[in-house]
Amino acid sequence: SFVPKVDILENEKGYEINVAVPGLSKEDFKIDLNDNFLTVSGERKFSKEKKENNLHVVETQYGNFSRSFALPENVDASKINASYTNGILEITIPKDEKKTLKTTIKVN
Repeated sequence: SFVPKVDILENEKGYEINVAVPGLSKEDFKIDLNDNFLTVSGERKFSKEKKENNLHVVETQYGNFSRSFALPENVDASKINASYTNGILEITIPKDEKKTLKTTIKVN
């Protein structure tokens, strides 16, 4: 198994999780949401080289992977979207503008 590298970004509209997993197809990913935990999993399989090639070094990691992320309460889970381009799985998680995590209360 291996652990892919991840970048997490936030802006005023939502969150973005970028997972670096080159060499896969979009069908190789499984993305689950359970109790505000987003889990990304999959498998990168080792492809056998042709017998006439001599393989000297293999630095690419292969096997199963799984990464989980705790999502804040102010996300709109029904609008989470994922795309896979150039080896990066990009998951966009919009904020729900009706939910707020921070409120200032005025003292009377």
